[in-house]
Amino acid sequence: FFASSILFPPDMNSNPPVYQKPALMLQLASTALVIFGSTLLGIQLIEEKKTVPAAGFTMLSIATALSIVIFFEFRQFSSEEYEKIYEIYSGYVALLIPSCLLLMYHRDAPFWVRALLALYTLNQTLVVAMYYLGDRNYSAMDQISFVG
Repeated sequence: FFASSILFPPDMNSNPPVYQKPALMLQLASTALVIFGSTLLGIQLIEEKKTVPAAGFTMLSIATALSIVIFFEFRQFSSEEYEKIYEIYSGYVALLIPSCLLLMYHRDAPFWVRALLALYTLNQTLVVAMYYLGDRNYSAMDQISFVG
């Protein structure tokens, strides 16, 4: 996501923001890699008999797969599309929270990694809370979610 925003910066001056198609394609590819990596790590942890973090990686794969749907909602970058996108994003975060909690039980991970997971979960939850509290400044919400 970070590289796509540098190479193909979105227009954050408009609300909702407008993303260039190459940026969306790079973000879609990176999202697919997260699914791939999470699935492999989940399988590896099952083989090591570390069931709880393996379940976290499996759930992360499912949540990330749900978020892929967002990329197919972008057509005109309208407020109506963003309403749908943030409804889907809410489902992603609803699955993300328990997956990150399960991943925090992975004691082989350094403390700082588990702390970053907690911060990421809070960051994404903040964006969904803003949406459900009626905030429709999609540019600000996207920028906050990208920080995570």
